[in-house]
Amino acid sequence: MDEPQIIKTPAGGELVVLTRQDYDNILHELAEAKEDLSDIVTYDEGIAELAASKTPCLPAEVSPYLLKGHSRVSALRHWRGLSLGDMAKATAISEALLVDIEARRLTPTSEQATQLAAALEIPLVWIEP
Repeated sequence: MDEPQIIKTPAGGELVVLTRQDYDNILHELAEAKEDLSDIVTYDEGIAELAASKTPCLPAEVSPYLLKGHSRVSALRHWRGLSLGDMAKATAISEALLVDIEARRLTPTSEQATQLAAALEIPLVWIEP
């Protein structure tokens, strides 16, 4: 950065003269700082929301399945290490119906959601979309 030129006005104020490159660099840094601040605010709001929530968060180990595109029910079943057959036996829901639920072709009824939550030993809200 070149040394800026400072000019005193007749009223005693100071003007700063910068190169165009220095001015553009300052604007670029300011834009990045604003973006960083926005990210920090979003993060802080999310943390506050989590702290205020009575709903337990999904375990971090479920995230890789969700990121691969699994439905929440499928991700939770994999996380618990259950096969479709195991899940069908534990819930009295047919494997074919479980496949449709996991593929998001069907939404579980409240009774099915309750059965799934019980079989997975998780809060019911984790099953609800």
